Amino acid sequence: MILNELDIDPADFTKASCSYTVRSQETVYDTGRLFVIFNSDNSHVSNKIYKLHDDVFGSVFVNDLGQLIVSSFSRENADAIEKAILTEMRDDEVFLAARYSFDMPVLYEYVRSGFEDFEDFVDAISFDSSDD
Repeated sequence: MILNELDIDPADFTKASCSYTVRSQETVYDTGRLFVIFNSDNSHVSNKIYKLHDDVFGSVFVNDLGQLIVSSFSRENADAIEKAILTEMRDDEVFLAARYSFDMPVLYEYVRSGFEDFEDFVDAISFDSSDD
C-alpha cells in the first residue's frame, strides 16, 4: 500500500480538482472526504485471479486538517494521481508533505480510526522493532 501525503486547504479540493477524481465516487466521513477512483475499463476482470480491490485505481482522502492522502496498491497509480493533483492545481494550493509504503492496506483503517491527523495515526500503528 502506497500513501503520499499532501497538504491542502480542504475546501479547495473537490471532485473536479483532478482528472482522476472526476471519475471517482465521493463519500463523506466524520473527519473528511474519500474519493475512490475506479479503473477506466474492466480489462482486469479477465485475470485468472480476480480480487474486488482490482476495480480500484486508487483513492484520495482529504481530512479536515488539510492532509490529502493519495493511496493505491500500485506505486505507478499513486504517483500518477499525485502528479495530476500537483500539476492541475495551483502551486500555492497543494504541496507534497511525505510518502509512505505499508505492507498492508491502512487508508480505510485510518478513515475509520477516529484519528484526525494522519501523522498521529501512523505513529500509533508504528512500532519500534527494538522493543521485541
